[in-house]
Formats: sequence, structure tokens, C-alpha cells
Amino acid sequence: MFGGAGDAVRDALTAELDAVGDAPLIVVAHGLGSVVAYEVPADTRREAELLVTVGSPLGVAAIEDHLAAPPAVPPGVRAWLTASDLRDLVALDHTLRPEYCPADRVTDLLVTNDSAHHHGAAAFLADARVADACPRTRNARPGACPGRGAVAGSVRGEQPVHRGDLGGL
Repeated sequence: MFGGAGDAVRDALTAELDAVGDAPLIVVAHGLGSVVAYEVPADTRREAELLVTVGSPLGVAAIEDHLAAPPAVPPGVRAWLTASDLRDLVALDHTLRPEYCPADRVTDLLVTNDSAHHHGAAAFLADARVADACPRTRNARPGACPGRGAVAGSVRGEQPVHRGDLGGL
């Protein structure tokens, strides 16, 4: 996966995680970046208060088959929020909760993403329920990928598909 650039991408995220030291961690990832964000904390044994994946293909069987370990909430991740739009062609499976146990730590949200192709990261992160779950990301510094960063705001959205325990976050 990642056309041979997987190690470099994982190294970049690992360096970003190392840069924040022992501070409470919220990991926000989009699209295929969610696959890296899913695997790196597990590999590094970093604890995260919250993993937020938007427009994620992690529910797609072809992606699950390439994961380093069977699907599960990564060790050290306290809560996982995943958001998708039914029209998003990257996030073909809109519920991670059935496959990624323990299910009480996973919340699947359906949102309205009116960006081009219904996959724009900013539109996912602007959904009020996503933004409210990770308010500290509003001032986060962009990650190692140029043009990427954390964005938050408010737009309309639908009800959750499945709700896990966000632990008061």
C-alpha cells in the first residue's frame, strides 16, 4: 500500500507524534492517511485520547486485508470517532464499529460533505459533532504533509449510525 512510500509516511507521522512528547494526544486523519494514523500509534505504543478518522477506507475489506494486525481499536486509543458521507467513494463502508472491537470505543457518524466528490477533509472536520469531539485540534499545528492541517467549524449533519463511548471528550 502507498506505492512504496509507506515507510516514509509512517516515519513522518512518528516524528510528529514524538514532537508532541507526552502531551495528551488527539490524532486526526483523512482518507488513506487514516490507515497510517491507525497503524502508527499501535506500532509506537503511543496512547491517544481520541483517534478521529474522516473519509476513511478502513472498513473496506481490501484495506483490512493489508493491515498489520486484525481490525481492532488500536492499543492505547481511548476513543475512536469516524465520520463518512454516503456519497464518498473512498469510505465505501460507513461503519467501522462492527469490525473494530471493542465496539463501545468506536463512534460511526454519517455527515453531509458537500465538497467535490464528498471527500474533502475540511468539510468533514467542519461538522459540529466532529469539531465538538476534538476541540483542541482547532489550534493544532499542521502535520508533516504539506497542505494538511486541522480545521474545525460548524455545518449541518445527520444522526450517528452507531455510538460508542467518547469518554466525555
